Amino acid sequence: MVSNTTGPWHPRAQSRMMTPMARTMADHWILHAKSRCHHYRGAGTTSLKSFAGGEAHYVLDHGERTVDATRYMLLNEGQPYEIAIDAPQPVESFCVFFRPGFAREVHRDLTASLPVLLDDPAYDRPLPQVEFDTAPRPLDAVVAPILARLKAAPAPEDREEHLHLLVEVLLMVRRRPPATHPELTRRLWLAYDHLRSNLAASPTLAEVAAVAALSPNHLIRTYRAAFGRTPHQHLTELRLQRAHRLLTTRDFSVTEVCLEVGFSSLGSFSDAFRRRFGVRPSHLGDPGEAERTPTG
Repeated sequence: MVSNTTGPWHPRAQSRMMTPMARTMADHWILHAKSRCHHYRGAGTTSLKSFAGGEAHYVLDHGERTVDATRYMLLNEGQPYEIAIDAPQPVESFCVFFRPGFAREVHRDLTASLPVLLDDPAYDRPLPQVEFDTAPRPLDAVVAPILARLKAAPAPEDREEHLHLLVEVLLMVRRRPPATHPELTRRLWLAYDHLRSNLAASPTLAEVAAVAALSPNHLIRTYRAAFGRTPHQHLTELRLQRAHRLLTTRDFSVTEVCLEVGFSSLGSFSDAFRRRFGVRPSHLGDPGEAERTPTG
């Protein structure tokens, strides 16, 4: 059985719903809602977190994570976490909480031999724990369509089948060898999340390298290979993207946005913004300005 929550997402009401669910939920549970501001701290079942129209910031026992429309994140059964959303426009949440033991059951069906599955389909003995990597993953062409079908599924029976398929895919991704060493991949995502979560703090190369437990030179080389930019270049891009969102969705001055996203000089901010978006931040929203300004 699948429970589905829709409608306004009130932070206080949401906390009341999620706290007992973490201990007593016997069925799958889907949270599909919107909110500009939300905060929750606790633990739950194995779950998938996805968002649209903004981003959510998570604090886990081993670091910070940021999930936006391009990525999804998995949390393990009983794992403590903290989530915070603070956005100028409503952020859409689509989070799937799998019933306790569900991932273990699907994993057993994927790995057991056919004779075992035929002779003992119920298999009521204890199953080993299944652990997922909590580093956010790209919302790729395999997972995204399943989530889209889950959103649109008209009947609980349809959702139940899609949930089985979703966990099967997630387990296959979990077992698939990554393009790089899995430990290196994990550390690069730690560096990425640290940059994204500390735009205004101007993290140094040494600081980011320490978070990733890599030497600065190794970090620069492998980060560029993985993300197409050096850490500093990526930090600048993330700052400019956030500045663009703030200038188009909030009534902030250019100076306020400049400081908010971590630039120390208004001139360097304006120049970088113009090179990136083809318009000066002070003229954002003026169509004529974009036409007069080269895009670089």
